[in-house]
Amino acid sequence: PRPCMAKSFESLPPLVIVRRQRRLREVRSRQRVAKSVFLKGLIHKFGSCARAWRRGIDPNGHFYIDKLILRHFCRTQELDKEVHLQSLWTTLDTDKDGRVGLQDVAPLGAVALASFRAWCRRLRGSCRGIWNLPCLVEARAMPQKDGSVQLMSDRKILVRKFADCLKVLGWQGGGDQAEMLSALDYYNAGFISEADLYWLDTWEPPLFLTAEASEEAWNEIRDSLLERFGTPLNAWRHLDVDGQNEVSWAEFVAGCRRIRYKGDTGAAWRFIDNDASGYISMEEFSPEHYNVLMSFKEWASGLYGSVGNAFKNFDKEGDGALTLSILRRACQKGKWSGDPQLLFDSVGPSGPVRDNKLKQITVDDVSFLDLWPDREDRDQDDQGVEGVEAEADELIAEEPKQGAQAAQAAQATAEDTKALKLTPTVFERLYAPAPVKRCASAPTLKKEEVRKSEQKAKQVQRTYHYNHCHTQLKARQRQPKTAKGKLPWLEKLYRISHEPIPATDAQTRHNPVH
Repeated sequence: PRPCMAKSFESLPPLVIVRRQRRLREVRSRQRVAKSVFLKGLIHKFGSCARAWRRGIDPNGHFYIDKLILRHFCRTQELDKEVHLQSLWTTLDTDKDGRVGLQDVAPLGAVALASFRAWCRRLRGSCRGIWNLPCLVEARAMPQKDGSVQLMSDRKILVRKFADCLKVLGWQGGGDQAEMLSALDYYNAGFISEADLYWLDTWEPPLFLTAEASEEAWNEIRDSLLERFGTPLNAWRHLDVDGQNEVSWAEFVAGCRRIRYKGDTGAAWRFIDNDASGYISMEEFSPEHYNVLMSFKEWASGLYGSVGNAFKNFDKEGDGALTLSILRRACQKGKWSGDPQLLFDSVGPSGPVRDNKLKQITVDDVSFLDLWPDREDRDQDDQGVEGVEAEADELIAEEPKQGAQAAQAAQATAEDTKALKLTPTVFERLYAPAPVKRCASAPTLKKEEVRKSEQKAKQVQRTYHYNHCHTQLKARQRQPKTAKGKLPWLEKLYRISHEPIPATDAQTRHNPVH
């Protein structure tokens, strides 16, 4: 193979790696802003995300949408001018299956609706079955009043009365119950009808929404992964196939199938994904190892630009491997406050090597950390719907400030570049015109001398046919166009009409020449 194809060849220079890290941060920031602005628009126009899903996003009751439907909804609600649709779709489609469900837009509301639906099915077989329970029938028969709202109808019930009846019946659901009631209140008028319960019956929620959280099931899966892969990091990388430090429900199920786990995966997922975000990270899998890895990543990125560059700086011998002593020495020299032993045990081999001096790590064991999002991004992603309005308002208010700051930064960069007088590149040195060397005491040329030199240059061009093709083209353009190429019969008629007619002998006799 060629030398550039070897593993030891540095395919990406440090500057390219730093730019790639910056680009990844910008993409994640754009996705976070798109989701925040989108959720704020839903709350502003529909009152809640769950009601927005039912009335605007999925009015036909399919309980899933594709990218085309989402784009159409954003255009009808005039959100496409404020939201970057591609970033929004990437954020909502966490499992990358081309579909977005209710649990992706309103996760806590979906948890509450799924638990309420399961409770109704256990109690009466369906959600519509509880509509004819004596408690609800009695509440509808009496005059209903909630503040200034009064209702006299046996086909509708006020939301407050409905919630009180559920408490009497013994329902204790999880998730956001206010979001659930807002989804059932279709018109945002403060009442619920039987059709709203029928809408909930048509939904088939995912398994992890209907299951109850079980710590025992999660411990079984975690112990099976550790027994098979040794270290928590190797077990996590078995689940996190794409290396983004985010495992969706589909990836979690696929990882459990690979280790042939036959327990309740939904209960284990509900326990580990307690915030209903739709994905889990290494922080939820093993917090201790996650903190060590992220501390090393932040230190290496700040000092060397990336984790891969830090490893190449540590590897003075160039053999592509590091031992524990070399790693500890480099971390002490760079003043890293973490534990090198725990870091080496996390990313190092989990085989039967007992002597620590023989254990080594390679650049592939640590370079995956460059793809992990920073802690700030994770914290901002976990804020949920509660901090959406404040964050979006801050972003909208900061737009003009950011524009002014960007203009100032561009002006400062131009001034710095002009002041530095950067050396020309190779192509600039090759193809730049040669400077005119002139003695300091030489007099400057006058206008008449400049005119004579221009005339001489034109004479040289005429003599050696320097611009021969151009002059021929101009000459052709100056010639009048004839009809020879287009209308030959017209040219023939013209020639016949203008040619002199030859005189015959009879004409010569009658008209003698005097």
